[in-house]
Amino acid sequence: MSIVAVRPGAFLAVTASSLLIWGIDIFTCFLVLKSFPTVGVSLSSTYMISLIFLAVALGNIAKIFPITPGAIGTYEVALTAVFGLGGIEPEIGFTVAVLDHIIKNSITLIGGGFALSELGLRWKEVLCTDKDILKG
Repeated sequence: MSIVAVRPGAFLAVTASSLLIWGIDIFTCFLVLKSFPTVGVSLSSTYMISLIFLAVALGNIAKIFPITPGAIGTYEVALTAVFGLGGIEPEIGFTVAVLDHIIKNSITLIGGGFALSELGLRWKEVLCTDKDILKG
């Protein structure tokens, strides 16, 4: 935070990467939702993108509340609720939310694995809780 606060270039890089990630997040959900033919016919693309933006934003906010381990279920409930209010059948909304969450978590795990390998770390080392090993 202190680097970003005093370096405009760092601030712009963080802002740009954050907007890119949000865009990918929304586009992924858009593609999943668009894969259901009944949804694509009944909603305009502008309306659908607005609805997805709201759903993903509320889903991500819902994940910060420690209701369930790993926020499994809270994201899906939030997306299903917003989609339902937007006129999408609850069954389709829930299916889209589950698929969207699986895709995004899989990409996060794969990307994290690549990042760990670039840093020369292994999952076992990252997940280790043995204090003696961590000190060495």
